[in-house]
Amino acid sequence: MNRRIRWLAAAAILLVSGALLAQEGAVDAAARLAKGRYLVTAADCVACHTVPGGKLMAGGVRITTPVGELVTPNITPDVEHGIGGWTEDEFYHALHEGIGRHGEYLYPAFPFDAYTHLSRDEVAAIWAYLQSVPAVPVSAPPSSLRFPYNHRSLLWGWRLLNFRQADERPVPPLDTPVARGQHLAEALAHCGTCHTPRNASMGMDAGRSMQGGSLGGWYAPDLRPGGENSIAAWSDEELASYLKTGRGPHAVAAGPMAEVVEKSLSELPTGDIDDLVAWLRSLPQDPVRAGQPAPVPASSGAAGTAALLGELRHTYHGEQLPDDGAHIFAGLCSSCHGLDGRGGPDRVYPDLLQAASVHGAQADNLVMVILQGVHRSAPARPADMAGYANQLDDDQVAALTNWISARAGVTRHVDAAEVARLRAQSATSSRGLRAILIGVGAGVLLVLVLILLSLRRRRRR
Repeated sequence: MNRRIRWLAAAAILLVSGALLAQEGAVDAAARLAKGRYLVTAADCVACHTVPGGKLMAGGVRITTPVGELVTPNITPDVEHGIGGWTEDEFYHALHEGIGRHGEYLYPAFPFDAYTHLSRDEVAAIWAYLQSVPAVPVSAPPSSLRFPYNHRSLLWGWRLLNFRQADERPVPPLDTPVARGQHLAEALAHCGTCHTPRNASMGMDAGRSMQGGSLGGWYAPDLRPGGENSIAAWSDEELASYLKTGRGPHAVAAGPMAEVVEKSLSELPTGDIDDLVAWLRSLPQDPVRAGQPAPVPASSGAAGTAALLGELRHTYHGEQLPDDGAHIFAGLCSSCHGLDGRGGPDRVYPDLLQAASVHGAQADNLVMVILQGVHRSAPARPADMAGYANQLDDDQVAALTNWISARAGVTRHVDAAEVARLRAQSATSSRGLRAILIGVGAGVLLVLVLILLSLRRRRRR
């Protein structure tokens, strides 16, 4: 009898222990999935791997370039068409080394030069989450780059010059807001892809980190305190609002930044946004502009400008727009931004006289907003402004750019040729494009050099 009781007690203990272990495993798995979903959101994977209105992570986003078209792959767990047949190690090598499943080099349009700084645990969590999304049994169309850019092996030239693989070691303790913000910005959100200038071979210039760069006609500004479009005058609350909603006191997120806000930053916890603000505040000052006051928007003449535009609006009947900036503003812009450009009585629309795109060192973003508009569906502050690329010619866009700038007290002269250049860049995507062009070019050049050296040695023999 005592033996039977002991056996029953032991069995009961085993059953309870097994149930507790299973429950603990389920909790661990759920926590890993939640972490993976968070990391995928912070890394903005949806922007490149989900077609608007399409299946989650099914790929198919087309990146048009002058040398053909890149198409992003399906990264759902479908075995045949996605990454369901990959191993976790293969996935890690793709993010950490920029090497595909079959040993091929990945194009640097995929920001593996940032993801290489992710820890093994972080990549494992991303992998676990991607394995949990619904499998989509559809292959993304193949990329179609022209020769020689369709030969990935030639990318070794770019990698040799620019890619430095991070050590395989755990991420150091992220025990301060600045450390957490830096890891979030540099490894996950890959802010440097847009905000860091490129060197001669189109790798990120580490010596000028976050000092501003161009992408598809848009200009990602210098993020350092005291840089052009300086955020030093913004309060922490204003900067956090801009990152979370795309709307700040002197700026509205447009172009690629609008997509980042919509699909990534707006979904992050408030604590992460605060960490990003702390990291931005920690960046070294621009020594050239350090101590200089932020530009003060012009307000003189606003009443006279409003009166002038009032007259112009009455004379404008919607026929073909004239070429001067004042008439164009009256006809297309004043109904929302107000006759004085300050956003109307309720300030629902941006104040153009204070806008960072107007006061920036370059006019690129102002021109691009006129051409492409602003389209952002972030939950808190959506925005939808029409672009006028099909309505205004290059001379008219230049005239409107210069007129708005002058009203804000900014002296600049944008001509039609500059507008044409930006219009052409906006027709294609430069996300990794120049890196591909120069990278493949460097690879071809190095191959030719090696061939010539080999022929030379043979002749000497």
